[in-house]
Amino acid sequence: MRKAWIVCLVFLFAVTGGLYFLRRESYFLNKNVRLVSMRIFEYQELSLHRRLKYKIEFLQDRYRIYVLAPSPEETWKEVKEIRYEDGIETNLLGFAFEIQKGRIISYEFSGDRSSIRRQVVLGFFAPKNPLKQSGILFHRDGTWRALKR
Repeated sequence: MRKAWIVCLVFLFAVTGGLYFLRRESYFLNKNVRLVSMRIFEYQELSLHRRLKYKIEFLQDRYRIYVLAPSPEETWKEVKEIRYEDGIETNLLGFAFEIQKGRIISYEFSGDRSSIRRQVVLGFFAPKNPLKQSGILFHRDGTWRALKR
């Protein structure tokens, strides 16, 4: 009887471990999308209450957040730089958007404002398996939503 319990426990641990390793990449992708989404929400709220303009720029393995300093020069000052977790990268290098009064007001690609699209998907992927992606969908009207895999 005792051996049956041990076999059941070993089987349970094997199934749990197998499921973890099968879903690991999807978990890390969705985790990064959630973290970036929460950061976007945070800076939308900050822009609404502080009446400041923020810009978020996405690079290969990190993203940067800037604030438009209320000074005569009106220059962007870097607030923080955040690396994606678990080796995740993005597919749109140089993609940036501006947040003002709690809404996304514009987005650009590597400093080029002329390439305005109806919608943009900022994809995240693991370099080991670039076909498996998760991302955030941005619309021209300033709305956005997270896409899960």
